[in-house]
Amino acid sequence: MEEVDIMTAKQLDRLADWLKSNGHTAEEVLDCLKYIAQDHAPVPKTPEKK
Repeated sequence: MEEVDIMTAKQLDRLADWLKSNGHTAEEVLDCLKYIAQDHAPVPKTPEKK
């Protein structure tokens, strides 16, 4: 039988708090949580045009 690791809502909340307290923006925190929740690699962001 395959063992499944699941993060609880409390663990995700603590992770978000840790990321914010270590200087990450709200957008970066959300991107991190979205990455953790998916089961494939994220599409690289294109550099912003100035």
